[in-house]
Amino acid sequence: MSDIVYGGGKIGPSTYEVYAQLEVDSGRVPLAVADWLEQNVKGPPPWNFDGERPDWDEDIVFAPRDVVAFGGSLWFALRVNGGVQPGTDATAWVQLLPGIDMALYDNLIAEASAVRDQAALSEASAGVARLAAQDAAQLSEAAAQTALLGTIYADKATGEAATANGQQFVAYGPEGSYATRYRMVADVGVEQDSYPNRSALDAVADGMIRVEQSQSPDRPTHSLENGSGMAVADFYARGVALPSINVGAPPNPDEPFEEGVSGFYNDSGFRPFAVDMFGWDLPGGGRMESGPKGVKIIQRDGSIALGDVDAPIAPIDISPIFGGDLALVSDRRLALHVGSLLKVRRDDGLLVVTVSNRNGAYTRSACDGTIELDPARLGGQTDMVIRQKGQAAGIARIVTARVKAVPVSGSPTLTGLFIGDSITNRQTAQKCNALLTSWGYVPTWIGTINGAGTADGNDATGPLGEGREGWAFSDFLGTKQDADWSSIVAPGEELAYLALNKANKRLANPFLNPDTGAGSAAPIVTVSGTNYRFDLGHYLSRFSLATPGLFVLNVGMNDMLEEDDATGLAQVTNGYGYLVNEIRRVAPTAKILIWATTMPRGSAGDLYWPRWAAILAAMEQFVRARAAGGDANIRLCSAWAHQSQEAGWLQTLGAVDAATGFAPYELTEPVHPLYGGRDQHSEPLAAAIANFF
Repeated sequence: MSDIVYGGGKIGPSTYEVYAQLEVDSGRVPLAVADWLEQNVKGPPPWNFDGERPDWDEDIVFAPRDVVAFGGSLWFALRVNGGVQPGTDATAWVQLLPGIDMALYDNLIAEASAVRDQAALSEASAGVARLAAQDAAQLSEAAAQTALLGTIYADKATGEAATANGQQFVAYGPEGSYATRYRMVADVGVEQDSYPNRSALDAVADGMIRVEQSQSPDRPTHSLENGSGMAVADFYARGVALPSINVGAPPNPDEPFEEGVSGFYNDSGFRPFAVDMFGWDLPGGGRMESGPKGVKIIQRDGSIALGDVDAPIAPIDISPIFGGDLALVSDRRLALHVGSLLKVRRDDGLLVVTVSNRNGAYTRSACDGTIELDPARLGGQTDMVIRQKGQAAGIARIVTARVKAVPVSGSPTLTGLFIGDSITNRQTAQKCNALLTSWGYVPTWIGTINGAGTADGNDATGPLGEGREGWAFSDFLGTKQDADWSSIVAPGEELAYLALNKANKRLANPFLNPDTGAGSAAPIVTVSGTNYRFDLGHYLSRFSLATPGLFVLNVGMNDMLEEDDATGLAQVTNGYGYLVNEIRRVAPTAKILIWATTMPRGSAGDLYWPRWAAILAAMEQFVRARAAGGDANIRLCSAWAHQSQEAGWLQTLGAVDAATGFAPYELTEPVHPLYGGRDQHSEPLAAAIANFF
């Protein structure tokens, strides 16, 4: 390879040489220089590199031609793979320029971009020159085509006879309506592209003019007008209006259309065919409608000519899964995702959700998507109203919008304990700690296991806590022993337990006390012939841990995953009862914050959502009942409502479409948020903690 000097004095091979060497190493024949340049101008580059996430990550699924940094070298993906470490599988990764540094690779990418830009500029300049020559000489259409495409043959067969293998030629299609470019392969012309006849395009375009309109719900976004200025088609955000035809367009005073009705109309408003959301109008005044008992024909007088009378249709459940109040901090907006509020997942936006401040003019509504809550304009008593579209009435609730001004003064301290499963372990404590510290708090976290401080769940650089991968309430309470834990930390084994690594600590239960009369009211369990109880006081004392002023609880996902619907729901409801009772025995005035996450859209997430929604609703009812019973220091953080179901989850990607750069994907892992998804639940959780102190 040659040496080329890039910016900053770096020396290395040319971008084309890197590409060619890579193709040879991968068993492929590289393109010629000209063809490679054409591909880079008109198509995607020969590799894909994500500058925001340049390092290999076991949680990311990589597509073919993705490039990552690992072990001091750059690696090139040969196939779709996830969790395959570069260097361990030659079918998944090939080393790209061993030992190259990232600065040099940035220069290589910059050089490739410059090559593409220069080629594109040259092509654009040539195009301008051709147009100028055409205008000056008033070339005929045939001459213009010849100048652009070279010699054009009368038909494909003539072009094949005159062109060598590897070369290209252009031939007319039927009646000269278009021309097609071919490349000769094994004495046969293989189609590469087609070019329409200008006259054919002009004939269509001459009579139609696209007119962009101002953005307004009752005005079209675009219109097509003929040469006389008459509109022949109006396009709206959710419909189109043509002469005597309306499909989903709003009513127009100049046309006899009715709101919510699509169909064919004459000038007097008569519609021989029309469709609305309930059925079809028939000639003569009859109707055809579909209902729970099938299709029925309704005569003009209202009698049913065919089909049974419908049973009452069950109303849409518009009650949300939302508990507690809104907790915000002054330095950022809080997202409220409408889809994450609903028990039944929908894509058709049948509900309108409105949040409005009772002490000001601040109001936000959405039927799908996201409501961005502004802490500068929201506070105090706030109405949350939910209404089904087409209905005048709905349901409403008054919530308190708490807004904590940050940064706080005085460096307030807090001592907290995170108790949860893998979602707690995977950076939740680390991200909450970082936010609280940036807002001026001085938190101290206690526990026996360090949570993850990086995207790797096995990392142990995060704050202390009890985020235990795979644990359900049955594991904490000891009511069921499975693969998630295999031993109990016996009295006197504390130091040996603390010396274990993170993976082995997860397999030992430090909460079970053989002294079942010590005061805990948790259920007695028998393990290897010995009786035990879950005992929080025993846990704190044996490890010399200070009594926390804050307990952050997130348990229940594994109860749902491991049990049937009824058993999982009962375990969560009873489990929170035992856990909160034990906290109140040991720390009567400590603050308790219960929280949970949402699930992504996709086949797996949609399958589990009804079960998880039932558990979320049970958690909300539990916290509301405890608060109504006099516990002023227990709250629920509805983190799921502030978390997107569309982003921040593991994507399974298919092959990249070379024409668009997009690849088919599905969110296939329904439990663990990734990347920004972890921030989406950690921000509202940290805000709820800040508003508690």
